[in-house]
Amino acid sequence: KIRRGTFGGKWGGWSTHAGGANWASATSGYNSETNLPRMFAVNKSGQMYYRYLTSSKGWSDWSPVAGGTQWSTDTKVDLSTGEDGEFTITALTNNGTLQVRNGSFGDGWGDWAAHKGGANWSSATSSFNTGNNLRRILTIDKEGQMFYRYRLK
Repeated sequence: KIRRGTFGGKWGGWSTHAGGANWASATSGYNSETNLPRMFAVNKSGQMYYRYLTSSKGWSDWSPVAGGTQWSTDTKVDLSTGEDGEFTITALTNNGTLQVRNGSFGDGWGDWAAHKGGANWSSATSSFNTGNNLRRILTIDKEGQMFYRYRLK
């Protein structure tokens, strides 16, 4: 049964994350193996950073995400995690190019890859199919047209 109008449970008060208040967007997800959160954020200068919660030391410091790309400050970076610990980050550059990066928490990250076939994207998100753990990407261009693609294997 779906509960409507509430997130359920009790919520604590708002807290700030250390590292300044110069953020343009942020997203979070969970490491499916440890169930601990990861955060990715883009600052107002277009640089991407990440941090994660450890079970023993609390939150890590913010670290820059490698790639040297100027990220869009108008759209949100997105993180999705699969059941096997793999993750996908989707983000738009400041010129509207869709960049995707895959990896596995604790086992390293792949390289950024530009997804061709569209131009002037205005938003992007990704997810995993729970049946076969294959990635899906959904985008919208600046004219409002929606596109999607999925990994075949």
